[in-house]
Parts: sequence; C-alpha cells; structure tokens
Amino acid sequence: MRVAIKSAKYAVATFIAIFLAQWLGLDYAVSAGVIAILSLAETSKKTVQYIGNLTLTMILSLLIATILFNLYGYEIWVFSLYLLITYPVSVYLKSDNAIAPCAVFISHLLLEQASDFNWWVNEMLLLVIGVGIAVIVNLYQTSASGEMDKLKGEIEGEMQIILNHLADKMDTPDHPGHLLYEHIDQAYELAKHGEFLALKEAENNITGDVQNYYLNYFSMRSSQLIILYDINNSLDNIYESTNQTYDLSGFFRHVSQQLSESNTAAKLRNELNQLKTRFRQQPLPQTRNEFETRSMLFDILLDCEKFLNLKYEFYKSGQRLKYLQSK
Repeated sequence: MRVAIKSAKYAVATFIAIFLAQWLGLDYAVSAGVIAILSLAETSKKTVQYIGNLTLTMILSLLIATILFNLYGYEIWVFSLYLLITYPVSVYLKSDNAIAPCAVFISHLLLEQASDFNWWVNEMLLLVIGVGIAVIVNLYQTSASGEMDKLKGEIEGEMQIILNHLADKMDTPDHPGHLLYEHIDQAYELAKHGEFLALKEAENNITGDVQNYYLNYFSMRSSQLIILYDINNSLDNIYESTNQTYDLSGFFRHVSQQLSESNTAAKLRNELNQLKTRFRQQPLPQTRNEFETRSMLFDILLDCEKFLNLKYEFYKSGQRLKYLQSK
C-alpha cells in the first residue's frame, strides 16, 4: 500500500510539475519534474528541510557559476571548478544533499552559453514549480495510528505474559528463563518499532500532540521492558522460594492484571510501598543464602518501583487525555 501511494505521488508530482513548466514556456521543463521527485521525502518535515537546502544551494550555485562563467568562459573545466568551490561551501552550510540537482541546473547555463537574468529566472521558476508541487502532493500522508494502536495491544499482551512468567519464576526458581528473554526481546522490538512509527507520524503533524502521546507511550514501555529484563537477571540468582518471593510473585500477578494504559499505577504504587514495609519488618536473615536472597528481592522491589513510576509519570503528563480528546 505504501509503495503504491509513493509511486502515485511520484507520478502525479512529476506530471504536474513538467506540465506547468511547459505551459509557462520554460526551457528544460523536465527538470521541474525531477526536482519534484527529489523533494518528495518520507515525511512533510523532511520535505521542508530538503527544500530549504535546495533553495540555499541553488542560489549559491547560480552566484558562483555566473561569476566563474563570466570570468573564464563556458568551458567544462569551469563547470568542474564551480563544483570544486560550491560543494565544500554547501557541506559547511549542511545543504550538500542538494548539490546534484543544482549541478543539473548549472549545466543548463553551460549548454546555453548564457547566465543572464532571463536564465536565472528560468532556473528559479523550475525550482519553485518543482518544490511547490512536491509540497502540495506531500500534504497527503497516510496515518499509522491504527498500526500503533495494534502495537500497543500486542506489547501489553506480551508484558502480561512476561510478568506472569516472572511470578512463576519466583514460585519455582528452576523455571526456564530463556522463554522470558524471548518474550522480553519480542516486546522490546515491538516498542522500538512503535517509537519509529510515532517519530515518523510526528514529522507529518504540525502540532504533534497525539503523535507525542504515542512516542511517549512506546518510550515508556521500552524503559519498562529494560527493567523487566533486569528483574529477570536478578531472579537468575535466586535459588530457593521464600515467603518473600511468594508475596512478590502475587504482586507481579496483580500488576499484570492492571497493565492497561488507562491504569494510573497509583494504587499499585501504594501496594508496593506496603510490601516494602512488610519486608523491612520481617526478621533478619539468619544465613548467608537468606541474606543474599533478601538483598536480591529488595533490589527487585526497587526495580518494581521504577517500573510503576514510569507508568505514573506517563499518565500524569496528560498525554493520554490529549489522545482521548483527539478520538
């Protein structure tokens, strides 16, 4: 679908740009179509950035080429000298990605053996037509919100599985950990893909409110998954179940049931604080193994706190409210 839309954009933009340039009686009208193609970037933001670079490099090229051609004549070596001077300057100005089409425009001056005002107007009009049509055509952008909503559901489903597996691992220390790593990796890849889509969507939106919600959501989930990965690593060093591990596994199952984005995590944070208080009030460990297990469990509690704080801060930011209001 995306390939078909992009192909249609190329075809429409090229046709309109060339047709308009010919209708105005401009020389080298096909160049307007080429500029339109080159200006059609993946996102509206990148299109505007490229057009800015192209305009800057075009003006620079016309100035340098006109001076050189009038000083040394319309020779191929002068054209090469123009590139030798212009390219480093465009690199300095960070507009070197536009040097190729500008060189094509300057080749028109070389072929016509002229660089007077009329040819400046001709070349600038070709540029304006090409970039103008590209901007208009690129106003249509397909939305990835449906795909991102689907990713949200898939990520939350995977995270529920992960949390329940972590709870099982606390109840049964010899629980196979490699399955957990596979689920975490898969969910993390989904979250990163979601971030990519959200960034792309934001570049096509002027306000960016809804897209920032998606970006913040997937970033929050990515950070949470890293924490779950650390928790799984910690559990690899726990070799026996205790009353504390059973308490913690119950909490993890409770978290998995309230993982939805609509949950503020406020109640879960209170529940976690109560669990930490109970841990502190329990008798001190009597053996080295008990001490190491208790220490590891407390580290997991701290990771849980980070996990829930990420969700709480996301909800408190108000991004979800803006998202719901846009629906």
